[in-house]
Amino acid sequence: MADLTGITADDPRYADLAKRGDNARFTPNPELFVRPASTEDVVEAVRAAVTANRRVAARSGGHCYEGFVSAGVDVVVDLAALDSVEWDAERAAVAVGPGARLLDLHTALYERWGVTVPCGASATVAVGGHVVGGGYGPMSRSFGLTVDHVHAVEVVVVDADGTTRAVVATREPDDPNHELWWALTGAGGGNLGVITRYWLRAADAKGDEPGEVLPQPPGTVWATSRMYPRDAMTPEAFRALVGGYGRWHERNSAPGSPHAGVFAGLVLLARQEQDDSGLTAILFVRLLDDSPGAEARLAATVAEMTSGVAAFAIDTPVANEHWLASIAELAKMQDGDGGRHKVKSAYLRQSYTDAQIDTVYERLAAGGPYESASISLQSTGCAINAVPPAATAVPQRDSVLRALYLATWRESDGDATCLDWMRELYRDVYAATGGVPVPDERNDGCHINFPDIDLADRTANTSGVPWQHLYFGDNHERLLAAAKAWDPRGVFRHALSIRQPHDWSPTPMSTTEIAPPVLDPAHPLRTKLRQAIEAMLPLGAAGAQFRVSVGEDTFVARAGVEAFGAAAPVPVDGRFRIACITKMYVSVVLLQLTAEGKVDLDAPIATYLPDLLPDGDKVTVRQMLQHTSGLYNHADSFQRPGERFQRDRYNHYDAAELVAVAAAKPLNFEPGTKFEYSNTNYIALGLLIKAVTGKSYEEEIRTRILEPLGLRNTVLPGEDPVIHGPHARGYMKIKGESVDVTEMNPSEACSAGSIIATTADLDAFLVALMDGKLLAPAQFAEMKTTVPPEWVPLPMSNGYGLGFMPLETDCGLSLWGHGGGIPGYATFVGSTLDGHRRLIASITLDIDPDDFSGAFETSVVAALNAAAECLR
Repeated sequence: MADLTGITADDPRYADLAKRGDNARFTPNPELFVRPASTEDVVEAVRAAVTANRRVAARSGGHCYEGFVSAGVDVVVDLAALDSVEWDAERAAVAVGPGARLLDLHTALYERWGVTVPCGASATVAVGGHVVGGGYGPMSRSFGLTVDHVHAVEVVVVDADGTTRAVVATREPDDPNHELWWALTGAGGGNLGVITRYWLRAADAKGDEPGEVLPQPPGTVWATSRMYPRDAMTPEAFRALVGGYGRWHERNSAPGSPHAGVFAGLVLLARQEQDDSGLTAILFVRLLDDSPGAEARLAATVAEMTSGVAAFAIDTPVANEHWLASIAELAKMQDGDGGRHKVKSAYLRQSYTDAQIDTVYERLAAGGPYESASISLQSTGCAINAVPPAATAVPQRDSVLRALYLATWRESDGDATCLDWMRELYRDVYAATGGVPVPDERNDGCHINFPDIDLADRTANTSGVPWQHLYFGDNHERLLAAAKAWDPRGVFRHALSIRQPHDWSPTPMSTTEIAPPVLDPAHPLRTKLRQAIEAMLPLGAAGAQFRVSVGEDTFVARAGVEAFGAAAPVPVDGRFRIACITKMYVSVVLLQLTAEGKVDLDAPIATYLPDLLPDGDKVTVRQMLQHTSGLYNHADSFQRPGERFQRDRYNHYDAAELVAVAAAKPLNFEPGTKFEYSNTNYIALGLLIKAVTGKSYEEEIRTRILEPLGLRNTVLPGEDPVIHGPHARGYMKIKGESVDVTEMNPSEACSAGSIIATTADLDAFLVALMDGKLLAPAQFAEMKTTVPPEWVPLPMSNGYGLGFMPLETDCGLSLWGHGGGIPGYATFVGSTLDGHRRLIASITLDIDPDDFSGAFETSVVAALNAAAECLR
């Protein structure tokens, strides 16, 4: 049975699984791979991952062009072994596992039953991700998309209460699971659940035998190609070639067209610095037609497509191949050798304009830093366009061409330049529509099976049209409803997963435009952030994770290990001690009590706790929240570095006794005249909450914040010394040795710093706070009221409010949040006031507390500033 002890980094099989993928830019490094042999195994693997709070993702063939199975994923469910192709007599359909390769599927269907399905031609791409994105191939003009032949789908889903189960959803309109079936006919991989089986049966199938439920391919396929050398291709000839090819498809791609059997590809080749082919374009034309006169019709089609092209061309001999052999040959042509890729796509309702063609000519002729690059214009339409846009989740049902932009290179040091080249090419081709193919009379958005995170970047997509509309058109809202119903916990997610659209306009409180974070791991700012995080390690960190978010777009950068002596990385969304960020939660509770009339911020603490402090009539609640009370910091009496921590780490401390330590000392200054950070302020405020409500601060935080927001991974530990669930371990240097200090009795920190949480829960808390879900405007304004900035000597601070401080970054981005430190852990949270840009940092320490300031603190600030640049 699959579980979370499957294939870990110390298993020799791990490296092979990590390398299995087409795009070398993204190598998954999860805590473990799970290789299920059945649907039940998948259910158990997902259940175990959810229970352990691990981020889970599935893959079938490993051909995702973005990092959806690598970025922040803890458990990868590899579906390769689920590759069966079987006849299901009960459903009168062919049952296919997601791990089946497309060429194997073609072979099995044809050799066993004489049928096929209109999917792609590849010996390496698998069914799972290909079909959920629509599925397209050389027979699609004749028979439609693959999803037009999906009768049912089996998928593992996670309910709101965490229950993990397998369900079957069908095409039948009265099926209660019908919307799940519909969503999985075009949502793209990584959404709603893990697909474990498809049942294939054409919508118009009449019989119930295997040879009657799917299309029958032709016996033979005619094929030829025409190649155009670069030296003979002028701009005028190139314009005639590309334009004529596009116009042929405009005329011959309607449903019922006699040219439905034509599948063509015009590949426009970029000049290569090395091993250049000398060609500027190759036209491939295949005719799925074994009736008399097919060869002559093929020749006429090529002549019509290239009419008016005044350039020398080389024709290959016409081939007449058996249908299955032609699919295998096409797979050889299309399956590349791997490498590092960037892919972009577009659907065309009409040919490129002359201006676009000229741009393509100039950019491809100029060459670039890649190993190879091309634009491929592939035939679509005909039977695809006979299906209404809402019949499946694929909305592009009136296009005539599909454009694939591809650049390939080998070394990671070429990432930045090659990505820039591809982005500039795409931007220039669609300059008239904001750098992307906005649906209009000429364009129809993009293909989700070629995901491109740049579409969610407003510096690249300046059209004002959200990326969701480019992929899903008018189907997005229905997809979103299905995602909310079938994945209510958001278990299955990635940078382009189905979710609420972004607010593409700045909110009134925003001072700069809202842009998605730098999502591409190869972006120079991401590289700078990784380097900054890694620079902390030798100076005093065991590991770190930085969660950077804009709206719902998030990436996590991490470095170091989960524990010394282990190979596993820092667990993304593992739990950790958030230390002084606890003060934000206490402040929220007190401000809610203020709104309820139970607490007056400017009343002396003695009003509520008359016997707590000798000077309790001089110190107000506000001053304690702002650290301007003058109250002595009890922690200064028993700081516990080194051997003292080892001796006292499991001691119990009573909150009233801790305050008494401070009460025995005179005030350090007249209240309200200075700022001096004192944890005792917030321990006293915890007692105030109990005095006013009759309940502990823990109970009030749970009922007022955690439960309403569903923050299941935020823990008020009391005296429990253990961090339960996934977590990275923290250390302290004692006599030069690294000592594990993860376990400690947190009662000494209590309401000043004891909470345990995850980056995801901290992020959700920040969003709720900024969005007004926790405080009314008047109380939030109080929280933001700060002491003069010059009073506060804390790094990056620009004053201090009520457990909440403004923070200035080197790039000029202003954040609000808090930092915190406790033995073994340092944490930071910050957000813009509109809640759109957010930064959560968790650092596991390996340092002598006396050495925290200096080089290590400087490195932490540098990493925070680098993360802020990614938000900028």
